[in-house]
Amino acid sequence: METNALKKSLFGYNKKAVHALLEEVADKYDSDRSNLSEENGKLRDLISELSKQVEELKSSLDSVTQEKDYVASAIVSAEKEAAKILTEATIESDSMKENTARELAGEKAKIIDLRVSILHAMQSYKDKLDGIISRLSIDKEEVE
Repeated sequence: METNALKKSLFGYNKKAVHALLEEVADKYDSDRSNLSEENGKLRDLISELSKQVEELKSSLDSVTQEKDYVASAIVSAEKEAAKILTEATIESDSMKENTARELAGEKAKIIDLRVSILHAMQSYKDKLDGIISRLSIDKEEVE
């Protein structure tokens, strides 16, 4: 568009030049408006697509947040259960140790009693053997 194209005539600007300029301005306006309208349409489409993506991301974020909360809750529950199991295992282990210690003490007492019984039996057999030997000696002396 050339603004210098308008030339003055006796009664103002040249009418043909003014009409040509107005036509050129109108064409330029229509062209720019069409371009802007097209660009606005593309931008609306882009905004719509980006809005959809934002909604999808929000939904995805909500899902991830729910999953994170679920996992965190599961971890806390698992830690509590593990602590409970460990406590129960410790109590059971201590009880088993006490029972084993009692059983061991009882078995040791039985072994001691058996040893005493064996010693008494051995002494009794020794005494009997000594008696038999002594009778045999007396019988041998009588025979000679």
